[in-house]
Amino acid sequence: MSVTGDSERDEALELQRYEQERQERIRRRNRVSGRVVMVIMALALTLLAYDSVTAGLQARRAGRAWTYPTVLALGCALAVIALIALVSRAARRPR
Repeated sequence: MSVTGDSERDEALELQRYEQERQERIRRRNRVSGRVVMVIMALALTLLAYDSVTAGLQARRAGRAWTYPTVLALGCALAVIALIALVSRAARRPR
């Protein structure tokens, strides 16, 4: 094999290795950003559930309709549970 053929093959292997490393960095960055988004969503849903429970309790004490805030809080709590299940399932999945 000629020197030119060896250098071209080495260059192709180097480019392939570089592309694999680049794809791995992209996958790692996507995993981290996905985790950050999940945490932010869980915190926002928890805050909304807390606020809805508080509004429901205040409405009940005042004699107003309290079912809407209570149902909203329940929905938020279920969404947080579903989010936790998704995160734990993704953590157990082999990479």
